[in-house]
Amino acid sequence: MSIINQLKIGVIGANGFVGNYLCKQLKLIDYSLIQISIRGLAISIDGRKINELNQLRHIFSTIDIIIDCSSPSTNPALINQCIEESYKFIKIIDDSQFKGNYILLSSVSVYGQDQNVIDSSTSTSPFNPYGESKLLKENWLLNRYLNSSNYLHILRPSGILGLAMGNTFIRRITDKAISSSPISIYSDNDKFNCIISVENLVSIIKILITTTENQ
Repeated sequence: MSIINQLKIGVIGANGFVGNYLCKQLKLIDYSLIQISIRGLAISIDGRKINELNQLRHIFSTIDIIIDCSSPSTNPALINQCIEESYKFIKIIDDSQFKGNYILLSSVSVYGQDQNVIDSSTSTSPFNPYGESKLLKENWLLNRYLNSSNYLHILRPSGILGLAMGNTFIRRITDKAISSSPISIYSDNDKFNCIISVENLVSIIKILITTTENQ
């Protein structure tokens, strides 16, 4: 059995657009996959609700790598709950006592339009609950892996394009076209308009699975 086939990967957000595509691609390489769904303090693994802490810890102790494709709700009515949702997510992972490697799919939304570099002291500007929730998770992980022998990779894509994706980038461009507003694909003032195909994003994740240097 190869090293690749021995790896057990937990994909959080496996039912989402990126997570679903990622799982299909990883199965082609014959990785051992666990599909994880977390909403609030509720967690299900491979479709089964997990209610016992010892059961949660046992399952997470068998996972070599977590690939976190999860995202807080983007429903406008719930957008202000994003930060609270991230705190609940962090509690679950901390309670699980997971000790393996971690790949986080974050977001370019953690950047303010005037920010070129962010660090632990950076806040989204203007205030953005979705971006703040992603930044909260990034800083939690950076602290968690500061002196760890395991690796942490953080990806910050912007618009992710692919079939069946109701993408916000496309909506923004369409809204501008309808209102006859200028459309800029990329400039120093339009960082959020960068785009990547889901195929290319998943290809990057597949490379990072076997890249042990922190990124």
